[in-house]
Amino acid sequence: TFNLILGATVVILPKFEAEPCQQVLSDERITSTALVPTMVRRLCDLSDDVRRRYGTPELKMVVSSAAPLPPEVGRRFMDLYGPCLWNTYGASELGLVTLASPEDLRNHPGTVGRALPGNDIHLVGEDGNDVPEGGVGELYVGNETDEALASPCQLFRNEGRGTFTERGVAAGVTNDRFAKCVVAGD
Repeated sequence: TFNLILGATVVILPKFEAEPCQQVLSDERITSTALVPTMVRRLCDLSDDVRRRYGTPELKMVVSSAAPLPPEVGRRFMDLYGPCLWNTYGASELGLVTLASPEDLRNHPGTVGRALPGNDIHLVGEDGNDVPEGGVGELYVGNETDEALASPCQLFRNEGRGTFTERGVAAGVTNDRFAKCVVAGD
């Protein structure tokens, strides 16, 4: 949507296939795109010959969302395409909740990043209290977009689990039910 507002050229492929995508990224000099982690992995899995055939894209920002980004996939993508990969975490009910920069992904593999302004995230232990740094707990998120969440104490349970590291970085957020249903295609 922002690209349209700013007057940028938008290229839409009829379906995702890694090699045609690589060609379009290079031929059309694409600078930003959004991909689910499966697409990121498939671009990484292209042979060196295919990548050489089409050249290196001019990517400045690739946003990964909608499923957990495996740390090794994020690292490999940035090794191949440069420090342009950003990872997000959100919920349909709340929108975008966290954002991880390329630097965050290098320093904290598997991170979904820090809470964006206006979002409240908590990892809650089995005892119902926030877990300390390094602790594992259930992920609860909230923000002003959800009218049911009138106070920071009323948070939406997002059925994810994760660990908080230093500086509020949420690492390794997973959703086992989601992973079994969707990511099995990887």
